[in-house]
Amino acid sequence: MGAKDKKRLWVFNLGAMIVFFAITLITVEWADYDSGSDKTDEIGLIVVAILFIMIGIALIALSYYKGKIDPILIRRTPKLPDYHDLEQIYERIADRTRQEVNAVSLDLYKRPTVFNSKIGGDFYWDMSKPYPVDSQGKPMVCVAQFNLEELPPINELPSYGMLQIFLPIGVNENIYTGSTEHRIIYHNYIDRSFTPKALAFLGMDVWSETELLHILGETAISVSKKTIYRSLDIPMNDIMFEVAAELGIELDDTLTYGELALGYKAFKGISDEEDVTPGSPRIGVLADTGIYPKKSYDTLLLSLDSFDIGEYIRAYGMVVDDPERDIEWIESGTANFYIHRDKLKALDMSDTYFDVDIHY
Repeated sequence: MGAKDKKRLWVFNLGAMIVFFAITLITVEWADYDSGSDKTDEIGLIVVAILFIMIGIALIALSYYKGKIDPILIRRTPKLPDYHDLEQIYERIADRTRQEVNAVSLDLYKRPTVFNSKIGGDFYWDMSKPYPVDSQGKPMVCVAQFNLEELPPINELPSYGMLQIFLPIGVNENIYTGSTEHRIIYHNYIDRSFTPKALAFLGMDVWSETELLHILGETAISVSKKTIYRSLDIPMNDIMFEVAAELGIELDDTLTYGELALGYKAFKGISDEEDVTPGSPRIGVLADTGIYPKKSYDTLLLSLDSFDIGEYIRAYGMVVDDPERDIEWIESGTANFYIHRDKLKALDMSDTYFDVDIHY
């Protein structure tokens, strides 16, 4: 559950508790009212209780309106299988979905320069190249860059140069799923004499808001090999029921894979945090090749999640130079940039596909 979903669920629970308390108060006061005691106090308290009910209902409605809370968060807890069955199902799913990826992580302690791998802030540009513009002729903004000299060997990418992601600034009706309103630029050489002042001719701030992405501050990023568990073509819930059927285990039909995984981790005493080291949360994947072999864009060039950096910093009590940072795609989604493997081998970034998975 994301940080914002937790806030919304907290608002929902607060509203529900207020309504419950107010109804209880009305019940008690109504009983006193019938008993023939002083009516003035009872009527006043009942009016106050009704006001509290209205406030509680408003909070519940607000939690739905702001976040469209998944009903799974507020329904009954489904019955988990016993520990032996739970272990069998979870571990077989893990065997089926285990993958080693080039994980993109935030480095919250490092202050990046214009030449480092990072998200937001000042960015590098090769002044010998024409600057990228959108279909309306407006300059675009670099939202993320990867200095490949800093990173470990990554599939088809070289060990030199700079890879950058550009998006249009402000409102652009052509930016949505599958659009070409993005640019992926590769520089095979980094000119260390470059300074951000060289881009002043563009007449824009170093960082400008895009329609799909809000970035507050700048944050260094790194890439390392990590093992994750995921399915790209089949929903994890479907895999869970398929595996259970193979094992002859009957599951509650309202159970989700997320709940099963939480149950397994609780039995095992495993922390639900994927990254337990403060300061380096994983937020994406870089150059995951051959994941869609039958599609024209068979390689996930970059996947980048939304992440409330400020809340993470506060949760761990970290002392950093700039605690108020944030990365948020529309509706707290995940951005995905795809390319064909042959194009990636040739370092030809002219034909790529972009979408945002929105998590409701």
